[in-house]
Amino acid sequence: ERGRLHDARLRLLQGTRAQARLRGQLLAKLAERFSSQRFALALQRRGGRLVDLAARAAALHPQATLRRGFALIRDADGRTVRDAGALAAGARIAATVARGRIEATVVKSERDGTANEERR
Repeated sequence: ERGRLHDARLRLLQGTRAQARLRGQLLAKLAERFSSQRFALALQRRGGRLVDLAARAAALHPQATLRRGFALIRDADGRTVRDAGALAAGARIAATVARGRIEATVVKSERDGTANEERR
């Protein structure tokens, strides 16, 4: 029985050492995978992508469009005007520009060569 106990003890120690060795190898692989250089490079790539996306979003922001000289036109009910033909002469409009708002009255609107003029 002492011999069997001794053999069992050796097997247990060998198994424990083998598990420790395997776990050590696994830890080494994980450490390599998440090394500071590799991690920093991945962060740098993702950070660059984030900067690109932020620049695109800023360029598409409505305020950026207004700064380029465009205006947002709304009718008297506050609806966005997308079609000049939808406005008759005499209609009240509000134009939002980069630095403020302008209220105006339509004198003439033209859509594809068809004029809507105020008759005097």
